[in-house]
Amino acid sequence: AGIPMVTAGRPPAAPADAAAAVIEAPHADLARSVLDHLRDSGFRRPAFVGSDQQFYSSWADDVRQTYLDWCAAHDVEPSAFDCPLGATTEELSAAVRSAVTPSDVDALVCAPQGFAGRSMAILESVGRPVGPAFGLAALSSDPTTELGNPLITAVELAPWTFGREAVNLLASVLAGEPHDYLNRFTNVSVRTAGGRITKS
Repeated sequence: AGIPMVTAGRPPAAPADAAAAVIEAPHADLARSVLDHLRDSGFRRPAFVGSDQQFYSSWADDVRQTYLDWCAAHDVEPSAFDCPLGATTEELSAAVRSAVTPSDVDALVCAPQGFAGRSMAILESVGRPVGPAFGLAALSSDPTTELGNPLITAVELAPWTFGREAVNLLASVLAGEPHDYLNRFTNVSVRTAGGRITKS
């Protein structure tokens, strides 16, 4: 008790009072930007695979709710499934296959890091190869398998810079300097399939 704490993302209700400050990226805005890009690229019914609640994350809640809200705003029937952050191949395959089962689903948005890259072979196996006829996006991109893949629309969250900003915020708290409770980290971008980069 009494130890200053800065959280990455909004904490659950119980420990929220103990947090001196919060730093988070604009995940809802980024997810909405990705969904809008997919629609602008001709994809009409994106599915969604997120992370379950075994490990609480305000980010997971934000991107899932943004997907559902976006679907409602565009009169799109949602197809959303969750699996553990550390999903086995079998668990991820089950979620992806369920998400893309509806015949009119023509894109997949994956929230956790690495899920989109791992999904490519799964999508290929069910006759949905990623390309002009089927879109794929990652909301928290792996630098090797997703950011470097021109077929995937990828959100770059700059984790090293985010971590440094979190440490700087904690240092400010410890020094007794004035600070906001909620702090937005905006050094993020979306690299669309094909390579165009959009800053948040």
